[in-house]
Amino acid sequence: MTYAYPHIGKLLVSDIGIEHIKTVLDPIWKTKTETASRLQGRIKSIIGYAIVSGYREKSNPAIWDGFLNLIYQSPREIKTVKHMDSMPYSKVFEFLQVLRKHKSISSRALEFLILTAVRSDSVRSATWSQIDFHKGVWTIPKSFTKTKKRNHTVPLSNHAITLLNKLEPFVGTDLIFPSPQLKKISDNTISKLMRDMRFNKEFKGEGVPHGFRATFSTWRLEKTNYTQELGELSLMHEVGDSVYQAYQRSDGLDKRRKIMQEWSNFINKPYQDLEKHKSKVISLKRRTA
Repeated sequence: MTYAYPHIGKLLVSDIGIEHIKTVLDPIWKTKTETASRLQGRIKSIIGYAIVSGYREKSNPAIWDGFLNLIYQSPREIKTVKHMDSMPYSKVFEFLQVLRKHKSISSRALEFLILTAVRSDSVRSATWSQIDFHKGVWTIPKSFTKTKKRNHTVPLSNHAITLLNKLEPFVGTDLIFPSPQLKKISDNTISKLMRDMRFNKEFKGEGVPHGFRATFSTWRLEKTNYTQELGELSLMHEVGDSVYQAYQRSDGLDKRRKIMQEWSNFINKPYQDLEKHKSKVISLKRRTA
């Protein structure tokens, strides 16, 4: 069992608890639901056999009814999601150099979206009154978040602050990125910008505005040591486990400020593939007498 063994493979069956089951299922329940559901069934059967065979006295933490169904959404209720095309993090620096040559409001909105890794609607609805330059935070009202449960504070990197400082507020609206009619620009406006750039061969490959959130997530996983919970909180995702709730109570702002600044630094310098560079490194041995 590829997903289970790294977490519970070395545990005695009598020691496996709900926390271990969650460690196995949390990362894949929504992304690989069918696999996760089958895995849950197999673990349940193994523990069930251990119980009837006298190897375990405690109840089965992998049963669905009355136990895991109180924690996870039913597989039948989880809709199949078509993931947005995302740009590899190794290509974002090059893309930003081309994007910055465009002087439109939509190009600045897209750049701000990339720097903050938030959803398009939040960027398009952003107002100057939501920005606290002194604290370096952008407070998104809960009405513009996906869950609509609470306001969300976005720590602004140095690059994001610089971008905002270069913009001139428009008379007649508090919107940071308004349309010519001083209204909220449409999602299609930003998407069309990327489509046109691709058509004009300003960049190669795939990618849509929303996909930069996946790019950020992949970068966090492959290039940093930041936890999944912190990454999910930075993306305004609801995770629901105890670690996430601990971050929620304190907002995790200081930790999120570090990860967002590191992301901003990463995409604002040329990408270097360290694995490729390793093959070019020549080992120099100290000459002995």
